[in-house]
Amino acid sequence: MGFGDPDKGGHAWTLDQEATTAIISHALDQGINFFDTAIAYQGGTSEQYVGKALSQLASREDVVIATKFLPEQKKSVITMFQPETISKGHSMPV
Repeated sequence: MGFGDPDKGGHAWTLDQEATTAIISHALDQGINFFDTAIAYQGGTSEQYVGKALSQLASREDVVIATKFLPEQKKSVITMFQPETISKGHSMPV
């Protein structure tokens, strides 16, 4: 939540791309491989900043990226949790 364009959300204190990349680089150097973000953070720019930093600094198979989304319809949530849409080791469709 601390990463993202300060002009695109509810927080003026978020960090720009350069600072995001520096922090993620340090985290990776310390052995951290789990990163969590959300589409709701700073109008989606948090996800963009984290994704850009990780694409420059790590191999996709070496990190775990978690996110949250805002379903637009009740049907989206119901469909998402049907057994045929959930498969072990894969993300659920949005």
